[in-house]
Amino acid sequence: MTASADAARKGPDLFIVGAPKAGTTAMDTYLGQHPEIYMAPHKETHFFAPDLIPPDERMTPEAYFAMFEAGGAEKYFGESSVFYLVSPAAAQAIRDFCPTARILIFLRNPVDFIDSHHSQIVYEGYEDLTDLRAALEAERARREAWRDGPAYYRQVVRYYRRMAAYSEQVQRYLEIFGCAQVHITLYDDIREDLPGAYRRVLEFLGVDPGFEADFVVRNANKAVRSSRLRNLLLDPPPWASIPSRSLLPLSARNAVKRILKRANTNIVRRPPMPEDLRRALAADLRPDMQRLEKLLDRDLGAWYGAA
Repeated sequence: MTASADAARKGPDLFIVGAPKAGTTAMDTYLGQHPEIYMAPHKETHFFAPDLIPPDERMTPEAYFAMFEAGGAEKYFGESSVFYLVSPAAAQAIRDFCPTARILIFLRNPVDFIDSHHSQIVYEGYEDLTDLRAALEAERARREAWRDGPAYYRQVVRYYRRMAAYSEQVQRYLEIFGCAQVHITLYDDIREDLPGAYRRVLEFLGVDPGFEADFVVRNANKAVRSSRLRNLLLDPPPWASIPSRSLLPLSARNAVKRILKRANTNIVRRPPMPEDLRRALAADLRPDMQRLEKLLDRDLGAWYGAA
């Protein structure tokens, strides 16, 4: 990544890199309330993960660095992009841009993550198999079918077990940045003691740990009101996309999409995962969870104990 000296000065040095569905949206909001931290107004740009973003969807450097122009004297400028964790390229790209960057990683029980993630990408329109069991059964065939093409995010998000295999993803960041620059929080800690988890993040960053954020629920489970509208926003036909590109800049088009997406959203309770599927997934993912235990030096038996 290249940028002018001024853009580099205004660019981020704090990155929430994932994992998805593990508290990243909430923490982005809470950190943005802190007077010593400026968080970019838009999440999920994935600017430092071009390996996962098709060329026609990548944010330009000008647009990316413009997000930080409103920042002032804050100690940190931050951004959140949850695919940075699974991206093989993002960690090194971030370090090349900012060797002193602070990295925040959030992890969730991978079985629970897969359940929540599947619901999310069904909502987003990336997954057409609404039954989780069927989606998991299709994973191997999909990876084989897409083996020779670019593995962009619309494919990768449907590689459920790969997304949930945290140990290699975490190890990559620890090796590239070192333990002193990486802070890892478990979703369990957020659920049990959100103020405490938040305070520990602030202490890691060296900002006022006594600041009290307005803790409200963020990124609850969602479903669409209209699949037809969702699909239209996801892949607009030429008769809609060509005129809009000529009349509106990318930022305005994205703003319109966000408004329509919110209007097309219902907050719903997700049905529980069948117990036999939960046990099978825990058994599949147990070796990776045990590798992660050693990396974190923390007992994760509660995650895989039912296997």
